[in-house]
This record gives sequence, structure tokens and C-alpha cells, in this order.
Amino acid sequence: MSLFQKIYGMALRAYPSAFRQRYGVEMARVFNEGLRDAQKAGYRSLFRYSVKVVCDLLVTATGERLIALEASSILVAFAAVACGCCAAYIDFHASEVQATLLVLLASSFALGCIKPRRAWFSALIIAVLLPGVHIIVFALRSSETSQGHPYLSRLMMLLPALVGSFVGAYSGVFLRFIAHRVSQWIERNNGPGPTIA
Repeated sequence: MSLFQKIYGMALRAYPSAFRQRYGVEMARVFNEGLRDAQKAGYRSLFRYSVKVVCDLLVTATGERLIALEASSILVAFAAVACGCCAAYIDFHASEVQATLLVLLASSFALGCIKPRRAWFSALIIAVLLPGVHIIVFALRSSETSQGHPYLSRLMMLLPALVGSFVGAYSGVFLRFIAHRVSQWIERNNGPGPTIA
């Protein structure tokens, strides 16, 4: 097996597992045939084929991932975007950092409770949007050249934003886990409860 085939095999992991099980063998066969033809034609052809495969992989794998997402995951991602933009808005208008931190913690906590399996994803979206919105607004408003490194100073918000978002999200995950265990324990000790005839 060549290096190209090994890389392509690893790249197929970008697709959802159900898609890989259904089409993975056929995709690998088609790739191997195209690779063999491109290698026979020379380096330029091999380069063009590699670029085509990478572009195709990015587009189709992203599409298949989006199709495989549940509606609840999409809603949580949109909620995370809204929470991140809200945190950035509050950060622009608040005189103290505590208000922004409270929004980061509360919103990521709520999304961690709602969707614990993808808590890291919503926390990441919220955290990245805080400096991201600052950089976009600064780039749009900045007509004069600023002294120093204005983008770097805004990027430095990312670390505390990540810490706050991940602490909030995994606190929500932990609370949901504890609530689930407590409800199981109550059900085991008290039974399912009385039924109405």
C-alpha cells in the first residue's frame, strides 16, 4: 500500500461511519484506479489529481457530516453562535469583565446540560466568537493604522474565553450526569411510582 493510499484511508474518517461502511470500499477502489492513472501520466497529473481529491473530500465530507447531524445538534450550534455573539456584544458595552464572563459561563453551562455529548463543540464556538467578533469589528472600523499589535491583543481574549466556556459547559455536563444518577437511584429505591388505573 502506497503512502497516498494510507493518507486517503485516514482521510476517509472525515465521513460519518455509516457512510464509510456503505461506500468506503468503493471510494477506495475508485481512488486507487485514479491514482494509478495519474501516476502513469506523471507528476503534474498526480498533483492535479491530489488537489481534486482533497477538494472533493472537503466538500463531500462536510456535506455528509451536516446531513448526518441531528436537528438538535444544529439547533445547539445555532444557539452557541447566538450566545457567542451575545457575549461579544456585552463585552463591547460592559465596563467590567464579570458581565462577559457570566454570559460565557451561563450560556455554555446551559448548552452543556442540553447536549452533553457535544459540549466541547458549543463551548468552542462560544469562546472563539468572543475574540472573533472583536477582530471583525476592529477590522471594519479601523481606518487609521494603530500602534502595536491590535489583533494580537484581541486574540489574547481567546484563552480566558476558552477556560470560561469549557468550565461552564462541563459543569453543565456534570450536573446533568449527577441528576441522571440521582433519578436512577430514586427509581431503584422507590420503584417507578404508583400507576393510575
